Amino acid sequence: MAETEAQGAGTVETKAEFAETPDTFVRNWLTAIRMAGKEEEKWRKDATDTLERYRYEKERGKDYNILFANTQTTVPALYNSEPVPDIRRRFMQRDPVGDAAAAILERAISIQTEMYDFDSCMQAAVKDRQLQGRGVARVRVYTGPNGSKRFTCEPVIWDDYRRGPAKRWEDVPWEAFRHKMTREDLVDLDPKIGAAVPLDVTLAHAEAEKGESSTVPDMFKRATVWEIWDKAPRKVYFIAESYVDGPVKVADDPYNLRNFLSTPRPMYAVRTSDSLTPICEFMEWKPLADEMDTLTRRISAIVAAAKWRGIYDGAMSDAVVAMSKLGDGELAPAMDAARVMQQKGIDQSIWVMPVESLVQLVKQLYEAREQCKTTIYEITGVADILRGSTQASETATAQQLKAQWGSLRLQEAQRDVQRFARDLYRLLADLMADQLSLPEFVAMTGVEIDKPQPPQMGHNGGPPMGAPQQPGQPPMQPAMPPPSIAPEVAKLLKSDLQREFLIEIETDSTIRGDQQRHAEAITGFIQGFGAYWQGVLPVIQVGAMPPEVAITVAAAFTRSAKLGREVQVTMDEWEKKAKEAAQQPKPPPPPDPKVEAEKAKAAAVAQKAQADQQATQLDAQAKQAEHQMAMQEQQQEFTLRMQELQAELIADRERQAMEMAQMRADFALKQQDHAIRREEQAQAHEMGRESHAQGLEAIEAKREAAKQNGART
Repeated sequence: MAETEAQGAGTVETKAEFAETPDTFVRNWLTAIRMAGKEEEKWRKDATDTLERYRYEKERGKDYNILFANTQTTVPALYNSEPVPDIRRRFMQRDPVGDAAAAILERAISIQTEMYDFDSCMQAAVKDRQLQGRGVARVRVYTGPNGSKRFTCEPVIWDDYRRGPAKRWEDVPWEAFRHKMTREDLVDLDPKIGAAVPLDVTLAHAEAEKGESSTVPDMFKRATVWEIWDKAPRKVYFIAESYVDGPVKVADDPYNLRNFLSTPRPMYAVRTSDSLTPICEFMEWKPLADEMDTLTRRISAIVAAAKWRGIYDGAMSDAVVAMSKLGDGELAPAMDAARVMQQKGIDQSIWVMPVESLVQLVKQLYEAREQCKTTIYEITGVADILRGSTQASETATAQQLKAQWGSLRLQEAQRDVQRFARDLYRLLADLMADQLSLPEFVAMTGVEIDKPQPPQMGHNGGPPMGAPQQPGQPPMQPAMPPPSIAPEVAKLLKSDLQREFLIEIETDSTIRGDQQRHAEAITGFIQGFGAYWQGVLPVIQVGAMPPEVAITVAAAFTRSAKLGREVQVTMDEWEKKAKEAAQQPKPPPPPDPKVEAEKAKAAAVAQKAQADQQATQLDAQAKQAEHQMAMQEQQQEFTLRMQELQAELIADRERQAMEMAQMRADFALKQQDHAIRREEQAQAHEMGRESHAQGLEAIEAKREAAKQNGART
């Protein structure tokens, strides 16, 4: 069958031949999908084995799941916090239109990603990258009953994705997503064809409950449908494997994306320049993982065999049973101990299995497993510093250097994850810009496009109060509101090319370790900003530099530092106000120097009188402060003396208590010694009585023996 399909596919040379009739169109697409699956057949088998190994689905005995440990370590190192969109105009000059469009897109993406779990999408894609070797996600649009639209990013199950033949992602001609659709889903695609598509897939749990030979209700059945995005005609096809009369649905480009495809370039764990077929990273060190499993099983078997076991002479059975019931420091009598000791000794009657060699072997196996683990860490890049393993004796600088150099091998993967999140946000921005109008954007984000300032004027349309007016000039007219920029913002959002040229879409760092570097960069900027103003203020004061020039230079520093839109807008407003202030009329010339000199003399006399009065008040305050300090010193001396006396009293009491406790202890020791002597004397007296009784018994026994001998004689 495969050869027939290959021969049939080989006759198709043009797009016209590919879709001559609806049935050939479906068969050719199914053949293309099967060929795409065959290209990745080995990888899919490796991915299945890797996933089973990670999830520990098969019974493997006592293994060391190093794959699970490494994955749980590297995934948080690559991605552990949800990225935040950072959208701004690409160039730093003032541009109200670009600022408004960037603010709208940034808020819109933030709002949409907060309406669902975007973090789980990224986590699933990153984990697929680490386990199966490729992480894929796509953007989707859902329209509600009231016409509202919801924009999401969804992970693509690794086994439900196919792509057209290509060596570079930019050259991929099509991609396909597999769905298991119910009858309702099929009817939603097309009411007529959807009702005729056979349901060819049975849910596994339904089959297990009903049995293989029983009839499964249709509610537990699905149809396998491929959603194919063909880049050349910019069309989307829905083709069911069980329906070959034609596609279920054909739709024109639904999203109008620049690259047409709804997925960014996938994340690859192992990348080569000659193929887009992924490679499971686990297969690079699977032999070492198998070796670790073998060592772990061997250690478990030897540990199970290393038990305290032995055998004993049957004559010692009563003694062994009695000994097994004893506690610490207890003794038990042995009935036949004398006979056993005369024959071969008690130590020769009990044999214990030696375990010293097993213990030594287990130590060597543990060392071999640790060496194997170290080799795996060298291959995968899981360094000690990434697990938080440091020595307490290391300095903070040494630990920081270890963290920096220990993570170098993961920095490429971290950049790939950051690029993937950025590409998803760019696709969302393109998708929302195409699907939403400017009023919908404003209603969603609350960004005000036009903010006309109320005109400032005096009574009867004249200038504001206090404003200078040159004689002979006509009265100042009220300021006209600025023209609306809404049409330009709407045009910018709808133009892919212009939006790409003027707006830059990025994300903040998705790695928490970068936050420290960001904080250090901000601290360095603040220090440099302060040093700049300390150096430039004297130049401004002497008139060598206009203030607006200094503010313009400071604003340029702020733009290059990229401290955020709020800081950037504030600096732009400051720069604008400084330039407007510089264009205002110059202040009037200074008054007559003689008049000012007289005023200065009068002010000096008044200041001298005021200074004398302040000096008198300060003298009185100083004397009062000295008196208060003297009183405080006396109070402190009295308090310290009382504390010393109290401490001496407490020390005397403690010393007396210690002496009494020592006397009691000595007395208790003496009583104990006296009791021990009395007990020893009683034991000696008892032993003497027993010895005397034994001697009398021996003498009596000799007499009896002598009598018996005499009687025999």
